[in-house]
Amino acid sequence: MKATKEEVNYGRGMRESHCGRLDTADAGFCRHFNERGQRDFGTCTEVEGRIGRTMWCDRFEKATA
Repeated sequence: MKATKEEVNYGRGMRESHCGRLDTADAGFCRHFNERGQRDFGTCTEVEGRIGRTMWCDRFEKATA
């Protein structure tokens, strides 16, 4: 079951810790965010609803690639 945005302190992120890629040079994105080309683009595997690229939450985990 996914968490609500309120449960995970969903809010504004920072350059090195935010949900999605902002440009091709930016590697500060979360492994839980469904990026372009993925089936559920713009969503999160951990949090309910649509997710903004520049946002952040308590479950942020920097992607390895």
